[in-house]
Amino acid sequence: MTQYDEVLPKRAVAEQPPIVAQGIDQARVYAALSGPFDPVQALRSIDQVHTAGPSELTAIAAGLSQACDTVLSAVTGQWLMRTAERRRILNGLAADGRVQSAVAWRWEKEPDQATDDLLCAISEVGIFAGEAIAAAVRDDTDRELLERVALGLGRAGPLAPQYEQVPRVNAALTHLDLVASTDQNRGFFGRQAEIDRIVRWLGSAVAGRPASALYVDGLPGIGKSALLEEVAATLLRRDDEWIVVRFDFDRAGLDVLDSAGLTLEFARQVSAQLPGSEQPIKQARERVASAPLLKGEGQERVPEELGPVLANALSSPPRRIFLTLDTLEVLRARGETHPVRLFSWLDQLATVLNVPIAIVGAGRGGALNRTSPYVGDQIPLTGLDADSADHLLERLDVDPESWADLRIIADGNPLALRLAAKFANEHGTQDLPKARGRGELAVPYLYRFILSRLDDEALKKLAVPGLVVRLINAEVIRDVVGPQVGLKRLTVAQADELFETLANQHWLVEPAIGGFVRHRTDMRSVLLPLLYDAGPAKAARIDRAAAKWFGARPETWSAVESAYHQLQLMRRRSAVPPIDPAVLAQLDPTTIAELPKAAQDVVLLSQGERSTSYRGERTARGRALDPNAVAELRAMNERSDWPEANYIYDRAYADASFDPTGPDAIPAITFLWRSGRWREARNLLARHGGWVRVRGTHPFTPAASLPFIDLMCLLEMGGEFDFDACVQALVEDPEGGRNVLRLGLESTAAGVGGALRFALHRAGIEVERTGKWYDAAGNAAAWWEQRVAASSPGDSLGWERITGQTGPVDLGRAEASVLAARSFAVLSPFADLVSTMSQLPDHQYVGAWMTSVAEGLDVLGFLAPQGSQPWHNYGTAQALQVLTDLGLLAEAVGAAAYLHEDPDLRLVGMAAERWRRTTAASWSYGSKTKPRNWARAVDVSIVDRLAALQDGPDQYGAAKAQLEAWCPGFTADDVLGLLERRAPKVFADATQAARDRHDVTGAAEVLLRRYLPSAFVPGVAVLLQRRRYRI
Repeated sequence: MTQYDEVLPKRAVAEQPPIVAQGIDQARVYAALSGPFDPVQALRSIDQVHTAGPSELTAIAAGLSQACDTVLSAVTGQWLMRTAERRRILNGLAADGRVQSAVAWRWEKEPDQATDDLLCAISEVGIFAGEAIAAAVRDDTDRELLERVALGLGRAGPLAPQYEQVPRVNAALTHLDLVASTDQNRGFFGRQAEIDRIVRWLGSAVAGRPASALYVDGLPGIGKSALLEEVAATLLRRDDEWIVVRFDFDRAGLDVLDSAGLTLEFARQVSAQLPGSEQPIKQARERVASAPLLKGEGQERVPEELGPVLANALSSPPRRIFLTLDTLEVLRARGETHPVRLFSWLDQLATVLNVPIAIVGAGRGGALNRTSPYVGDQIPLTGLDADSADHLLERLDVDPESWADLRIIADGNPLALRLAAKFANEHGTQDLPKARGRGELAVPYLYRFILSRLDDEALKKLAVPGLVVRLINAEVIRDVVGPQVGLKRLTVAQADELFETLANQHWLVEPAIGGFVRHRTDMRSVLLPLLYDAGPAKAARIDRAAAKWFGARPETWSAVESAYHQLQLMRRRSAVPPIDPAVLAQLDPTTIAELPKAAQDVVLLSQGERSTSYRGERTARGRALDPNAVAELRAMNERSDWPEANYIYDRAYADASFDPTGPDAIPAITFLWRSGRWREARNLLARHGGWVRVRGTHPFTPAASLPFIDLMCLLEMGGEFDFDACVQALVEDPEGGRNVLRLGLESTAAGVGGALRFALHRAGIEVERTGKWYDAAGNAAAWWEQRVAASSPGDSLGWERITGQTGPVDLGRAEASVLAARSFAVLSPFADLVSTMSQLPDHQYVGAWMTSVAEGLDVLGFLAPQGSQPWHNYGTAQALQVLTDLGLLAEAVGAAAYLHEDPDLRLVGMAAERWRRTTAASWSYGSKTKPRNWARAVDVSIVDRLAALQDGPDQYGAAKAQLEAWCPGFTADDVLGLLERRAPKVFADATQAARDRHDVTGAAEVLLRRYLPSAFVPGVAVLLQRRRYRI
C-alpha cells in the first residue's frame, strides 16, 4: 500500500485489482497537482509503471480519464482534472496531512508553469505570497500576472492560504477588461472635443448633481455608444477611483418597474470591480432575492438591504460611479413615463448609497424630453468632424487626395463615409460628385451607386428588393427570392454560386445562424424602407414566399422568421395575421423596429408592452373609445405599470365615450382602483352595476371572460366598500372564495391583504401560506384571538423592519399588546398603493410632505410605545418608506389627505386606517358584532399614545408638538381651528365627551368614530381638556 491509497473512496478502490486501484490513486494525485498535463507523463509518474502490464496500464489510464476533461486531447494531447475531482483529492490529502509531501513529490516531476503556479499557490510562495498578490492587485496593469494568480488560486482552491484573495484578483482583471474593451477598434474615431466636454461635466456632476445626466442625442450609427465607451476608457485610464456601470436598454432584463432588479444588476457590476466586496455584496443580493413578499409592497423601491453594503464598499477608498445609459429611445418606447421613473430610482439609489452618481445617457429622437429636470447638459451628435472622418478614411486605406470630397459627400455620417470609401477604393472618385448634397439620402444613394457597378446582374436583382428577407442561404435564393426577382429555375449549383458571391459582400451581409447570412444591421436600419419603396408589390410577394418557406421548417427560430415576414405584409394590408403569441414573444426590439407601425403595435401589445399609440394629444371629448385603447390599458394593468397606465387613460380613455355598463369599463375600473383614483373607480363601478352584479350570483367564481386582475379588483372593492355583502358571498360560495384566495395569494396584489383578507377571515375560510407571500393580517388575527403567546411582541418581520430603520431598540416596559400592534402596522398592505399615487400628477406633493413629517416625528422619537426608548431613523430610505417601516403609514396618509383636501387619498387613508385599527384590536370592518377580543372602542396604539402624553411632564406642550409634527407649517392652534371649521359637530361632541367623562379616551372615541385622522386624535383629545378650547 502506498501513501496515496486512502485519497479516493474505498468503493472506487475495491472495484479494481489492487495494482490498478493504487495506480489510479497515484495518477489522480498527479493530475490534481497539475495544470493541463500529458496523460503519458502521469502514468510514468506512478510507482506501478514498471510492474503493471499493458492491460492494467490501460485500466489505470481509463480510471484517470474518468476524473478528467479530455476534450482538448485531440488538439493539445493534454488532459485537465475536473474541478470537483481536484477539490476532493486535495481535501483528502489535507485530511491525512500529506499535502507537503505530495507537493514535494510533484515538484520532482519537472512541472510546467501552470503546474508550478498551482504548487506555489498551495505553498504560498513566489507570486502567490500575500504581499506579492496585494502588489499585483494594487498595480492593476499586468494582465498575464493577474491571470496566472487567479488561475493558480482557483485550481488550488481553499488549500491555498491566499485563496480568499480570488475576488480581489478577479476585480482587478475586470477593471483591466473594462479598459481593454474600450480600447478595441469599435469604429470610433476622434470626438476629442466631445470627450473633453463630457469629462469636465462629470466632475461638476459628481460634485453637485447626483442624479442628473448629460444626454448625447444622435441618429443611428453616428457613434453614440462608442462615445460612451471612449469616455469610460478615458476615466479608467486616468485613475482607479471610477466604477463603471453600464445599462443598455436594448437588452432584456432591465425594467424600471423592478427597482430591486435594477439595484441587483447595479450591485453585480459594482462588486466585480471592487476587490474584497464581492462576497458581502453577493450575500446581500441573495437576501434581497429571497426576501418574503408583503401584500402592498411593490418593486419600485431600492432594497435597503443592499444600501449599507454597497455604501461601505464604495467608501473605502472613496469611489465615484460613472453610469452609462445606452439606447434610451428603447426605454422611452416602453413607456412615456419610464425615463422619469428611471431617474427617480437613481435619486433613491444615490440617497441610499450616499454616493453621487455621474450619468451619461445616449439615445435618439428626444428620448429624454420628458425628463428635462434630470438633463444637466446635452450634446447633439450631428456627425463626424473632419479629423475623425480623416482618421476613419486612413484606416480604410483611402487615397488622402480623396478625403475632402468624401467628407463632403458623407456630411459626417459614418455609414455614408464607409460606403463612399468603398466606392472610391474600387471605382475611383470621378463619379462620386453626383452623390453630393444628398443629406440623409446619401446612404441609399451610395448603396444603389455601388450596386450599379457590380458585374453580376443576378446579384443586383438579389440585393434590391431581395434583401427584405433577413436570413438568406442558397435555398432561400433558389426557392424564395429568385422566383420573385426574375431568377426563376435556378439550379442548385447556380444558387450555391450566387449565395457564395453574396456572402463575400462583407459590406452588405454578415454571417448568421446555421450557415445563413443576414443583411448587416447598420445597413438594414437605413435601407429597409428603400427596399420596400423600390418595389412594394414585389417586396410583398417575397415576404409572402418567405413566410411560407420559413414556416415549413422545423427549427424554433424559423417560426420567428415566418412571423416577421407575415407582419411585414401589414405594410399593404391591415389584417392582423394569426400568429402564436409565444412566437411573437420572441421578437426582439431591433426586429420589432423594422416592422410597419401597425405590426409593431400588434407585437408590443402581445408582449404586454407599450404600443406606439396614445403618446401625444388627448382624445377629443365625446369621441368613441378606440378599441385599441382598451387593449393598451389592459396591457399596462397586467404588468402593473400604473404611471404609464395613467398616461394612457388620461389621453385615450378619460374623455372618450363608452358604455359604463359594458366590458370596456372593466379595465378602466381596474386601473383607477390600482392607481389610487378611488373616487372615480367607485363612481364608475356604481354606474357599471356594482361589484356583485358584475359577477352575478357567485362573485367569487372565476370566469374565462374576466381577467384575473379585474376579478381581484372588483372583489377588493367589494371588501372595502361593501364588507358585509362580501362576507356573505364568501359564506355562500366558500369554494369560490378558496379559489380566489389561492390565486390572490400567488400574486403580489395589495388588495387581497386588506379588507378582502379580513372578509375571508370573517367568513371562516382558512388561509394557508403559499410561496413567499407574508400574511400580516393573518398573523394579527392569530395574536388578538390568542392563538399565539400573549407575551410575543407581535410580528417578527415587522420588528425586523423597525430595527432596520432605528437600529437595536430597548423595549423597556412597553406593553406586549402595543408592541404587537405597532409591528403589524409596519406591514400595511397600502404602502405600495400610496407610493404609486405619489408618482402620479395629482399626488406628487406626497413625497415632500412625508419628508417634512418624518423630520418632525424623528424629533419626537417617532411616537415609540410608552416604556420604550425613543426611536430615531438611522437608515437612508425615503420618508414614505421610513414612516411605513415604523408603523405610521395610516396616520401619515390620513393627515396628508385631510390637510390637502385630497379625496382619493382620503378614501385610501380610511381603508388604511380600518386595517391599522383592526390589527390594533379595534375591529373596524362591517356593521356586524365585533369578534371577541377585537371589540375595543379605541385601539391599543391610540390608548398608548394618549397615556404617553398624559404621563409626561407637559402634556399640553407635548400634544401641541405632536400635532405640529403631523402638520408641517401649521401651529397647533391652526390645526384646532381648521378642525372646528370643517367639522364643528364632531369637534363639539368630542369636547362634550371630554367634559362628561373627565377622560381623554372619550374624546378620542368620538374623533375616531367620525374618522378624524388618527394622527391628530391623541393631541386633539388631550388639548380638548383645556377650558380655552370650549365651543
